Amino acid sequence: MSSEGCAEEVDEEEILLNSVIKETWTCHFTPKGSPIGCKEDTKVVGHDCKYCRLRFCIKHRAPETHGCNPKPVKLTKHGRPKGKK
Repeated sequence: MSSEGCAEEVDEEEILLNSVIKETWTCHFTPKGSPIGCKEDTKVVGHDCKYCRLRFCIKHRAPETHGCNPKPVKLTKHGRPKGKK
């Protein structure tokens, strides 16, 4: 295996990890009818919605603001939604 092949593999892994980190630490709000959503960073100041379990910026933290179903999600004793495996 050449060192060039390893470098390409590491670069692909790094790109994938960076995209997952960026997706995890940005606001999940997307207005209806718009392909582009809020790009606010939520790493330091963010809110995890107790209903939909997604992370939002301070501006979109209220369930009514981000279009969340206000019905509480039934959780298992481990904090995971019931019925999903």
